[in-house]
Amino acid sequence: KITDSKVKLLFLARDAYLLKKIYNLLYPKQQTLYFLTSRRAASVAAIQDAAGIKTILQRQYKGKLFNLLEARLGYQLPAGSYRDMSVEMPHDLDKVMKIIKDHIPQILAQAAEEKRCYQEYIQSQLTDTEQLALVDLGYAGTIQSYLKKLLSAPMHGYYLVCRYLMQIKDEEYTSLYSEDSPVFGHQLFLEAALQAPFGQLICFQAKDSQSVQPVFKQDDQVSDTILQVQQGIMSCAEAFHQLIELTGDLEIPPELAEAVLAG
Repeated sequence: KITDSKVKLLFLARDAYLLKKIYNLLYPKQQTLYFLTSRRAASVAAIQDAAGIKTILQRQYKGKLFNLLEARLGYQLPAGSYRDMSVEMPHDLDKVMKIIKDHIPQILAQAAEEKRCYQEYIQSQLTDTEQLALVDLGYAGTIQSYLKKLLSAPMHGYYLVCRYLMQIKDEEYTSLYSEDSPVFGHQLFLEAALQAPFGQLICFQAKDSQSVQPVFKQDDQVSDTILQVQQGIMSCAEAFHQLIELTGDLEIPPELAEAVLAG
């Protein structure tokens, strides 16, 4: 629970979708927003130079070069430009940067347009005077580091579980659990159980001269099993809410959840 009611909590798409519903149920007076973002959308919009491109490309990958550039940067190499070359990152990082050297101006121009559209979305959802904090499942604070550049404002991150090697400073986040917790070992289950019924955000693009629109991946299918799990989670949250109304604010030790998952 965030004790400062003046803080607006940004529940990050997509993993914080169900977390927002639970939090709104328990603490309806808190300002919250389901904030459209992803590592792909935020990282490309935050690119300022070739060094920013290099940072995005250096993460682990093994496959075709054209898939790497399209997935990470949204850039399509022209035919014949080493499109079908197999690469392994970060081992081939310097080689890839040499190959795309002549394409960097186009990549930067595309990133600048994505930034413009993303900032239009941000301005439509937030004001300059709001005190912001973000909420996400985990794990390394990467999206927070990019959003900090885009928003040009400090914000604290609240996470369920985090790795030891974070992309943000220690004072910029609070995590309920760490990497050695049993909770971290169930990250795939948590991602599946908490997922939103919407595709992953790729970027924002111009809808017309006056507005922008989100572009999503076509991965918005949630299985009946996951829907049943989510219904069960919400039923549990509703029962907990009723208990709070009878007994007053009730704090559950985080060790209890660890014990359930460990068992």
